[in-house]
Amino acid sequence: MKIKIVKENIPVLTLENIKFAKFGYNENLIRGRVLGKDFKIKINDNYNNINFNLLNSGIKAEINFDKNQKANSKFGTLRSKILNTKFKSNFEYDGKNIKIDNAYFRSKSLSFKNNSEIILNPFLDVNSNFIIEEFNTQILTKIKFIKLLKFKDLLRKINNTSEIKFKPKKFNRNFFENLILEINLAYGRMNYSKKLFIANSIIKCNGNINFLEEYPLLFFDCYLKAENKREFLKKFSVKTKNKKETLELKVKGNLNVLNKKVNFKNISMNDNYIASKEDLKYFKDTFENILFDKNFLEIFDLKKIKEFIIEIS
Repeated sequence: MKIKIVKENIPVLTLENIKFAKFGYNENLIRGRVLGKDFKIKINDNYNNINFNLLNSGIKAEINFDKNQKANSKFGTLRSKILNTKFKSNFEYDGKNIKIDNAYFRSKSLSFKNNSEIILNPFLDVNSNFIIEEFNTQILTKIKFIKLLKFKDLLRKINNTSEIKFKPKKFNRNFFENLILEINLAYGRMNYSKKLFIANSIIKCNGNINFLEEYPLLFFDCYLKAENKREFLKKFSVKTKNKKETLELKVKGNLNVLNKKVNFKNISMNDNYIASKEDLKYFKDTFENILFDKNFLEIFDLKKIKEFIIEIS
């Protein structure tokens, strides 16, 4: 038996070689093949427990439906394991919306808690809150940002409002002490606001990007306030002779994420320095040669940031 899942005449998923046993040792067991892998699904007699296993792939999932279901909705718990990642959550689905509560995701590089509400029609509308407990910044360098921009038709249909908070557990050696990020995505345009706390210093940024443009520009307006410049730079492994000096920096401009170009509109520091046109060009060239030499997300590489700071100091 073969089953094709189709949406608006477009094939979404194909299940092949499906076999279902109604009695005997393999009672309520479904076997088949999907995405080139064999799978089996075990369902209990009451149909409120489903175990899915994509064989020899490290992908497993278990769904438990609550015994007391509402008339027009299904709710229960989901647990899954994909290679070295684990996920569990409560859910409720009424045919139009999906609510995810008390979700928890954990891997070697990332762990977070999440609550979300997903509206499926007429557009995909997602409202989420994330609390990140562990985060390895090396994850950013592995994301293929340019490939994400190829899904413009999908980005046009997604509306998303998210609040992301990161406050690591005590004694964890994380670069960030605290992060608050708010994102609003609608019709391919994303507005963002960020507060980042490092070594008792604060960095505030806000801006936007239109993913539907041929060459998307990420606009930014950032402000840095460090009461102790020495302690702040120490976080980047940069040494300075000044014992205690306040650093106040304002930077405004945009990044061309595909062409790997940056344009600084203005840069000022400590109310006694405003970058000239020549200075802005120097910062631009240095930024592109050191931080933006490969791809957009690698500008967050701490080694590159250290090299950039030393170069412009």
